Amino acid sequence: MARKTAEEMGKEQKEISISEFFEKNKHLLGFDNPTKALLMCVKEAVDNSLTYDMPIIIKEDGRTKIIKIGELVDRAISENHDKTEILRNGKLEKTKAEGLSALSFDKSGKLGFKKISTVFRHKVNSDIFRVRLESGRYVDLTAFHSVFTLKEGKIVSVPTSEIIKGTHLVVPKRVFGEGCLHEINLIDELLELDENETIRINIYGISRIFTKSVINKLKSILPKNKHYRIQDFKRFSYMPINILRKLNVDLNLLSDSKIGTSLCRYKIPVVIKTDNNFAELMGLYVSEGST
Repeated sequence: MARKTAEEMGKEQKEISISEFFEKNKHLLGFDNPTKALLMCVKEAVDNSLTYDMPIIIKEDGRTKIIKIGELVDRAISENHDKTEILRNGKLEKTKAEGLSALSFDKSGKLGFKKISTVFRHKVNSDIFRVRLESGRYVDLTAFHSVFTLKEGKIVSVPTSEIIKGTHLVVPKRVFGEGCLHEINLIDELLELDENETIRINIYGISRIFTKSVINKLKSILPKNKHYRIQDFKRFSYMPINILRKLNVDLNLLSDSKIGTSLCRYKIPVVIKTDNNFAELMGLYVSEGST
């Protein structure tokens, strides 16, 4: 009987989610019993560490971010310098992390954000390998980290040090998307800035917000010799964002409005979709370095 190639066997594999795979193969990860799981956690914490530039998905202040794990650890140790423990003859630093959650697997193997309790920082104690796929994606791992490969039709775990050119690896087919930002509300972002940075910015197309209560509020905000501006706001359906700051207005009513600056005829939508067009625009902006 002819032996099948890795590509042929790979095509026969049924695609399942990452969490489903880990749930069915806990023994490959070293979590098949409580004792072994504890030893694995300790080993991962002090030996199988990640390199400084490795991206990690975290949630902080209600926002999902992708940052370098080295930056995260450095910041935590800097903010908790007085509480940082020095271990292993000064080679390992350990401290608490506060207000942060990281994307991880729970006991059932499902993905979710879990609170980060402790972070570690230590000097490199093993070789660092960069594993690059044909697609161009890559990851930096220590020699002791485990990866998944296909052998005789079965998925098995092997250490990074055993990988050679041509080894087939099991990797996620889909990019993480849960909790990602699909649109940006520019009003929300502008209101986070200092008033001095938004002096010339106006919101246009806001006729629906001029209720009796809003008009009364505007009269209390503006000096009497400026009350005539209220009629201008209503007539031209606009308002400076620095005045909007002082109003108790439901910002959802402004989702179809536009933003512009004084004396400029060009305006942009308040809500920006973070789609391929937006990504292309950001790429052009970064490459040019200006608007």
